[in-house]
Amino acid sequence: MKKTLKFLAFVCVCTVCLCFCACKSDNKTPESLPYSGASTIGFQKQVIETFQYLGVELLDSPIKDNYKTAMEYLLNIPNDDYLKLVRERANIDAPGEYLGGWDGGHLAGETFGQWLSAMARAYRTTNDNRYKEKALDLMEGWAECIEKDGFFYFNPNKGSQFWNYTYDKMVLGLTDIYVYIGDERALKYLSVITDYYIDNAKDKRRLPTKDNFVGEFRTGVCDNEWYTLSENLYRAYLATGDEKYKEFAAVWHYEPFWEALRIQNESYWTQLHAYSHVNSAGSAALAYMVTGDEKYKDTITGFYEIFEKCEFLPNGAFGVGECLCGDSDALANSATGNNNSFEAPCCTWAGFKLSQYLMTVTGEAFYGDWTEKLLYNGIMSALPMKDSPGKRGETFYYADYTNVDGVKDYYSSGFPCCSGTYPLTYAAVPDQIYLKDAQSLYVNLYIPSRVVNLYNGKLVTLTQTTEYPSENQVNFSISCTDKIQFDFKIRIPSWINGDIEVTINGKREYITAKAGEWLSLGTKWKDKDIVTVNFPLKVYTEQIEDRTNSPSAFMYGPVMLVAEQATQNNIQLNQESISSDFLNGKQGDTYFIKDNFGKEYIFKPFYKVERGVTYNTFFYIN
Repeated sequence: MKKTLKFLAFVCVCTVCLCFCACKSDNKTPESLPYSGASTIGFQKQVIETFQYLGVELLDSPIKDNYKTAMEYLLNIPNDDYLKLVRERANIDAPGEYLGGWDGGHLAGETFGQWLSAMARAYRTTNDNRYKEKALDLMEGWAECIEKDGFFYFNPNKGSQFWNYTYDKMVLGLTDIYVYIGDERALKYLSVITDYYIDNAKDKRRLPTKDNFVGEFRTGVCDNEWYTLSENLYRAYLATGDEKYKEFAAVWHYEPFWEALRIQNESYWTQLHAYSHVNSAGSAALAYMVTGDEKYKDTITGFYEIFEKCEFLPNGAFGVGECLCGDSDALANSATGNNNSFEAPCCTWAGFKLSQYLMTVTGEAFYGDWTEKLLYNGIMSALPMKDSPGKRGETFYYADYTNVDGVKDYYSSGFPCCSGTYPLTYAAVPDQIYLKDAQSLYVNLYIPSRVVNLYNGKLVTLTQTTEYPSENQVNFSISCTDKIQFDFKIRIPSWINGDIEVTINGKREYITAKAGEWLSLGTKWKDKDIVTVNFPLKVYTEQIEDRTNSPSAFMYGPVMLVAEQATQNNIQLNQESISSDFLNGKQGDTYFIKDNFGKEYIFKPFYKVERGVTYNTFFYIN
C-alpha cells in the first residue's frame, strides 16, 4: 500500500540553502529518511550539481539487485574480522578470523577506508541503520588502535608499499562518515592521522616513470600513488573548512602530468599506471574547484579529449594491463592480446568520479556517455564478491578482452584492491543518475529510480521506470501538489543517430535531438504528467582505432556485446550492412547477427555473460 510521506531536510551547498519536504514512497517512513543532520560537500565552480544522494532512491532493477548484493556482503563480514589485524598491530585483544588476501592480509585493511565510504553512502541513500551502525562501530574499533604518535595503519611495517594508498582511503572514508552520516568523531580521527602524515610523509614522493610506473620505492616510507592524495584532501577541506586539508592537498599536486594533459602530450604517460593517473586527474578537478585556477579545468577537459582519442576502448574501458598506451595504435594492439584488459571495479570508480566532475564544472552532457558505458561494461559486468572454501573476498579484478576465448573469472587472490572499489562503485551509482541547478532537473542515466527536488518553493517528485538498455523505452512520471516550473532535461547519448520519439501525456512527436547534448522536454509541469522517451537502440560497430584493419566491438546503444563460444574473430560484413541495422533477430538479451556468408553469430551483453563462459570481444570486420 502506498503511503504519502512527509519529511524536511535542510541542505547547504556553498551558499545555497535547499529544503526538501515531501515525497511518495512505497517502503519508507518519515523516520527512515536520511535527512536529519545531513551535510554536504560545498563544491565550488560548478555549473550544475549532483544531489549528493539526498532525495534519490533506487527502484527495483538488476542494478539495485547488484547494489544490495554488494552492500550486504560488507554487512555480513563480522566486525572482529575487519579489525583483527589492526588490533594485533596495536597489541590488544583481537578475536575473529583473518580476512586474508594481498600483502599478508594487510591490503584488506588498506581498503578499509573505501568500505567505510561505501557504507556511509549506502546509509545516505537507503537510510538503513545497519550501514550507519556498522560504519561507526568499525570506525571506533579502528580508532582505538591509533598509536599515541598518530600511526594508524593495519600493517606494522612503516615502510609498507601501501603507505599513501591507505592514508588516501582513510581520508575518503572518514570524510564520508562525517558528510553522509553526520558523526563528528570522524573529524577528530581525520585530524589526528593527517597531523601524523604531515609530520612523516609530506616529503616522501617522486615522479613515476615507465620502469617504476606507480612511483613507489621500498626503502623508508613508500611513495606509492602519492599523486592521488589531493582529491580527498580537498574534499575534506570543502566539507570542513579546515585550511589544514587545503594546504596539505596542495603539497601533492602532480603538475608535470597535469600539464601534459593540458597540452595533450600523450608521450608523457605512456606505460604509466592507468587507474591511479585517472584518479590524479580527479585531483586536478578538485584543485580547480578549490582554487578557481582555470588551468586545472583545462587539465581535465584536456584529459577527456585526448583519452577519448588514444586511451578509451569502444566500451569506455582503459588501461590494458594496468598501463596507459599514449597511442591509439598501441591500444588496438594491446587490447586484443592481454587477458588483464581492464581493472573493472577500480577503473569504473575512477571514471565515475571524473566524468561527474567534468559534467558539473562544464555543464556538458556528453561526458555522461563515459559514465553510462562504464556502468554497464565495467561494474555491471563484474562478478559479485563472495567467499569460497579456503578463500575469502573473491573479487572480480580484470575484465578479459582478449581477441578469442576470453573468460570471466575471479582474481587468484582474495581481497585484492578491487575489493574496495567494487562496493564503493555500486554505492556511488545513485548519485550518478540526476543533476540539478536552480531552474533545471537533468537526467544523466536511465535507471529505475525516484528523485525529489524543490523549484520556486514547490516540491516535485520524478519517478523513472525502464528496462533500458535491454529495451528502448524510458518512462517518467511527475508528482507535485501544484503546477510547477522547471526545465526537465535528458542526456542524449552520443551514439544516437536519428530521431527520438517523445510522448507527453499521450501526444507523440519525433525530435531530431543533438547527440551528446541535453534535450529539454519542457518547462511547465503538473501532477500526474507522463513522459515517455523511445531511443533508437540498434547494433553498430565501433573501431578501437580509426583505420581499416583495426579491431571493432559490437555495441547495442552503450552496451558492449560479445559473441559466446565463437570460433573465429573475422566477420565479413558489407558496407551496406555496417551502415544499417544488421541485427538478424533479438530474443531478450540475445542478439543474432549474420555475416555475408549466412553464418550466424550469437551475441550477448558483456554484463550478461556468466562465469567460465568463453567469448570473443573484438572482431576484424572485412
